Amino acid sequence: MQPILAALGVYLVFFISGVVQAAPSPAPAPHKELRIPTPAPNEESRGHEQMPVMHLRAVLAPDMKPLTSGVKWRVFTPPSTTTTPSLIATSDDSEPRFLLKPGPYIIHATFGFASTIKNIELSRSVVESLVIHAGVLRMIGKNMGTEIPESRITFAVYVPYDNNPEGRLLLRGIKPNTVIRLPEGTYHIVSTYGNANSILTADRKIKSDTVTDVTFNHHAATITFKLVRTPGGEAFAETAFSVLTPGGDPISILAPGNKVSKRETTGAFPSLTLAEGRYVVVARHEGQTYTQEFSVKNGINQDVEVLAGESLPH
Repeated sequence: MQPILAALGVYLVFFISGVVQAAPSPAPAPHKELRIPTPAPNEESRGHEQMPVMHLRAVLAPDMKPLTSGVKWRVFTPPSTTTTPSLIATSDDSEPRFLLKPGPYIIHATFGFASTIKNIELSRSVVESLVIHAGVLRMIGKNMGTEIPESRITFAVYVPYDNNPEGRLLLRGIKPNTVIRLPEGTYHIVSTYGNANSILTADRKIKSDTVTDVTFNHHAATITFKLVRTPGGEAFAETAFSVLTPGGDPISILAPGNKVSKRETTGAFPSLTLAEGRYVVVARHEGQTYTQEFSVKNGINQDVEVLAGESLPH
């Protein structure tokens, strides 16, 4: 078994998702799942009757419960000294049946991001069970005890990688209550509320056949900025705002997909969702710069007006 698996690793890329890609070599057309009609008594039908049936099923560890949905199957012929592995059959059925010639095969099953592989020497009709170790992760975010709408919050999941405390990105842009099937193991999760610095993290261990629910309680509020001549006055358009911590560090503003885009936001009434704390806002308009200190309290959305009085020197 080990030489076959080692050779398979040369030609296939197995990511944690279990996606398998065949090397770009000519391959026979995939077999369809077995559908056994009542054949006419001719030579061709007698040949098919002599071919063994491979009946596959997947079970979930540790209790070996049958998986009745969500499994994707791939059947390969193993590599040799002159050929690469060839994908010859696929199925999304929970218990597919394949009519195959006698010989060696590599069976690969994926269930979400979990996967397993098995070598089978087919000489007669068999029923083969593949064991998958996978659990479910679900996440939500709350603010002031109320669940945050899915349009305002996203999650990212990282897998361990060397000594990196965060690990390698597996998925980003995950919406609340999404069911994610993962292999057993520990994962680093990042929750981002809004478009700025309301970001929480957690590490969770996923166990097979177990649903792990994670709730992030954000302490933040949405702040709308305005540059005005007098309190309550009309806001200046085309004003660039940036927000600093008390130590002078700029707050990064996130673009869609939770990718850092810039450290300024422009407009008459731009809004940022900021974590609880103290800040300084800097407004730039027509070559002039103005500042205003403000505080963010959990769950209290507010307008912050910057007075266009005496500007800061450049």
